[in-house]
Amino acid sequence: LILCMLLPTVIAFALLGSTLTIYMNDISISDGNTNMLSAAKQTAESVDSVLGLIEEKVDILAISNNILADEDKIVSKDQDYFKDYEKKMNEVVISSTKDIQGLVASYIRYDPFLTHGTSGTFFTDVDGDGKPEPVTPTDLSAYDPSDMEHVGWFYTPLKNKKATWMEPYFNANINKTIISYVSPVYLKSGKDFGVLGVDFDFSYLNQLLDEHQKFHEKECFLLNQEGKILFHPDYTEGENFGEILGGKYKNVLSELLSKREGYINEGNSKNAVLLGYHALDNGWKIVIAPNRTAIYGNIDMLKNTLFIFIAVYLLFMLALSIIMGNRQAQPILSLTKSVKKLAEGSLDEEIQVRSKNEIGALAK
Repeated sequence: LILCMLLPTVIAFALLGSTLTIYMNDISISDGNTNMLSAAKQTAESVDSVLGLIEEKVDILAISNNILADEDKIVSKDQDYFKDYEKKMNEVVISSTKDIQGLVASYIRYDPFLTHGTSGTFFTDVDGDGKPEPVTPTDLSAYDPSDMEHVGWFYTPLKNKKATWMEPYFNANINKTIISYVSPVYLKSGKDFGVLGVDFDFSYLNQLLDEHQKFHEKECFLLNQEGKILFHPDYTEGENFGEILGGKYKNVLSELLSKREGYINEGNSKNAVLLGYHALDNGWKIVIAPNRTAIYGNIDMLKNTLFIFIAVYLLFMLALSIIMGNRQAQPILSLTKSVKKLAEGSLDEEIQVRSKNEIGALAK
């Protein structure tokens, strides 16, 4: 009787629970994958909107400089012409970039061999009053072009022949981590003339990354094209993303770097690899790495709730089965004892069964 009451219940709940768990698991994984990619994409779009504004301003200024400069007078080192041209261009650069949020410095610098070592302007907030002002630029003629530590920001874009985002670095002079967007400037013939750039406070970019934490804190990584970490509060800049956490992401790093966007969901244990990623326009990657709870938390909660419900219900059914089984079996056991005594000759045996069912009728 107990088995007949419990077995159908166990089978029904096993089928229902497994079906519901599989269905919810698929929904949870699908939603998690979509949300990881969506979070990475939204963060990338937000960062691109800031970086894109800087690129737009710098690129327009660089093109203007290419058009306006009189190459013949520059090459002939006409100092009077260059001083006048330099003054006008410096004013244009300063007025065009001063409203950029997070601006640390803007500058236009010219080839020291065509002009002079401190030609151009460097516009920055040296005294920390929040109001950038022109300062004396670095004397480029004092450094060899191969000295990347001091003048790499000047010669790298010229060497690359394209505008370049310099990776974040800590500037001890202003106690800030900054990134730079530097565009080469040419004369009409294509001859190198200088660079025009903007230094941007990386902490402002960090705020954007923090605002887009969708799953939990510290989920967002910023990587360069080689998979090196450019930003994460817990890791040092330059660490290889594939080597952190004991090489957890080593096997998926090549896939992450080879595609513009996507998600990776491998495994469902605590060490599952869960990533959403999206490339910035400059080639860097926004990578969202939520923990397992963010993706599987709902299904785990459902499983635990379902397990507790089934366990409580089965205990209730077991108790009910025992009670009902005893109610059915006890009169039979009692009647069996009485009949045995009657069979042994005890004709004064009083039968105690008073059931109103067939057993009661048999006892009577």
